[in-house]
This record gives sequence, structure tokens and C-alpha cells, in this order.
Amino acid sequence: MKTFALSIVTLLLFCVGCETQPTNTESELQLFYKSPATVWESTLPLGNGRIGMMPDGGINSELVVLNDITMWSGSEDPEAITTDAIEYLPTIQKLLLEGKNVEAQKMMYQHFRCGGQGSAYGNGKDAPYGSFQMLGNMNIEYQYDNNDEAVDYQRRLFIDDAIASTQFTKGDVTYNREYFASHDADVLVVKLSANKKGAISFNVNLNRPERASVSVENNVITMQGQLNDGHDTDKGVKYITKLEVINKGGEIASNDNSLSISNANEAIIYISTSSDMLNKEYQSTVDALMTKAKASKYNSLRAAHIAAHKAKFDRVELNLGAQDNTRPTDERLISFQEDNDPAFAELY
Repeated sequence: MKTFALSIVTLLLFCVGCETQPTNTESELQLFYKSPATVWESTLPLGNGRIGMMPDGGINSELVVLNDITMWSGSEDPEAITTDAIEYLPTIQKLLLEGKNVEAQKMMYQHFRCGGQGSAYGNGKDAPYGSFQMLGNMNIEYQYDNNDEAVDYQRRLFIDDAIASTQFTKGDVTYNREYFASHDADVLVVKLSANKKGAISFNVNLNRPERASVSVENNVITMQGQLNDGHDTDKGVKYITKLEVINKGGEIASNDNSLSISNANEAIIYISTSSDMLNKEYQSTVDALMTKAKASKYNSLRAAHIAAHKAKFDRVELNLGAQDNTRPTDERLISFQEDNDPAFAELY
């Protein structure tokens, strides 16, 4: 129940729409947690309308789920079209006006349904009906110079700026991560930094559960494939995703499917992705977006993202009262439920 309630609040808030870079902890609208996410619904949602990611803020191992709005399986299915459904609409409307809801519902179930396999009893991704598909996962395995416990952990989503952050301290080193789905450059960006030089070491890879080929060439991870059109032909949606890391200091190496960064002062991960659903030049688009993003200084890329986001976000303001950004979001939600539903306190 806690997880469900938290996921609803997170989605509602999300849809309202080293040289360590200081984060805007004074941002008015925030989600704030004192520990990494343990379920997908507690990760921090970031998106620009086309692509998105949800980082869980893990300390030693971090999962960042990636999405692209055009990742759909399936294809046109003439058998799914029910041409006679429209003929029953007047009768259904008449039954509803007469208060005969049950009869109207039965008629709707009988005639307002697609033909063919439909959703294939929950396996629509492999039927012509199709379904939305996750783009994939970015997995990051971090290495540290000490085994000290992480303290002062903070994970935040700054809704005003569409930027997420993770911060914690291990020993005498404070680590910072910053994530955004650029509204201006149309790429996904993750910056890893610390207050001590040479403290950034990690391995990163891309994967998805099926229909993906992953390779590394010239320190670029490429994941590509084709989704099922429902007939196992070559007409499914094709996609390509590329990941590059720009590091300051340290070394970068690669193997067959991952990159390894050692002892860097900071590192910026760029992800560019597209499919051929709406863009037949999707492969060149991915390269062009990546090239343009890497050519920009990080602070400029970040500022342009915030400006583009605010041009849309600031058009509307909803006042829900004074904000409390000192308590974690999950604690605030539980407190709100306890105050408004005495029975809730008995359950938890």
C-alpha cells in the first residue's frame, strides 16, 4: 500500500510535467529521499516528452531504466478491425439513457472488441496488437577507495528544473550525481563528480531483456535491435542507442559490452537514442544529437535544458500551500495519511 501510494504521488508530481556542481536544494518543488529506491515506483522520473530515464540512486550498483516514446511492438492488423461495432452504438446509448447499464455493458463487451489475436492474453508485445516496450537498462557498478559506510545520503528530484541528484559521503569523499533528460539537446545526461580528485571509478553497460545487440567500438556502447511486429518478420520498429563517457582525468577502457572508467576527477555519461517509427533517418539523428551535446560545455548544456523546461513548466502555477522540503517525501506522505485517516495508523 505504501509503494502504491508513493508511486501515485510521484507520477502526479512528475506529470505536472571536484569541481562539484552545487545542486539547487532551495528548489520549491522537490521529491526527497534519504535512501536509494528499492522498487521501480520510488525511482526518480525524468523525461523531455520523447526520451526519459529513472535512476534508483544505488550506492554501489545503480540501475537507470531508459525509455523512448516510440518503442512500440506490433503492426497494422486488418483482422483486428471490427467494422460492425458502430451499428450497435445507438442501441448502447439508448440502454444507458434508460438506466439499463448492465445490458449496455454486455452489448459493448460482445461487439466493441477487436478481432484477431487482440492483446494475446497479456502477450501483446509478440502479437500484431503490440505494446509499449522499455528502451533498456543502464547499469553502473561503482568502485570506491574505502569500505566506509555511506552517510548523509540524499536523493532528490528538483521538479522546477527537471533535474535529479544523488549525494552521499564515504570516508572523506562526498560524491555527487546529477541526471537530466535534456529538453534542449534531446539526449540523456548523467554527471558523476566528487570533492576529491581521482575519486570517480565505475563500469557502465546497456542491456534490455530481449531483441538487443550490444557492442563497443571506439569507447562507444551501441545497443540496437528490432521489436516484434507480431509476425516475426523484418517490419518491426528498429532502434539504436549509443552511450559515450567524457572523463576528466583518469583512464577509460572497454570490453565487449561495457566501459570502465578509473580514477577520474569527473565523468559525464551521454545517451542518444531513436527509432525508425517516426524517423527513417534515426541512425544519423542519434549521431548528430550526440555530437552536438558533447560539443557543449556541461554548464551550458544544463542551463539550456532548464531554460527549455521552464518555458513550458512555468506557464502554469498550482498553489498547494507551504512546501516542506526538510522531511523526506515518503515520510511526508505517511504523515499526511495518518493525519487524514486514523485507520491508516493502525495498519502501519
